[in-house]
Amino acid sequence: MKSTFEKMGGTYTLGADGIYYPNLVSTDEEPHYGKYGMMRKTYLKEYRPAMYSLYMLEDRLTEHLN
Repeated sequence: MKSTFEKMGGTYTLGADGIYYPNLVSTDEEPHYGKYGMMRKTYLKEYRPAMYSLYMLEDRLTEHLN
């Protein structure tokens, strides 16, 4: 019986300790924003934490900072 991970095309590797570990590859890119984006991020974290959390939850923070 295949796991859901295997049904989606994932594979496993047997580790030295006898446990199978999934082969994971990160496709996330590093955020690309400049000086003013970093300043805005600091401001949001310190003075607007609710707005910062909302952007993080909706995965829109990098877009906003650019």
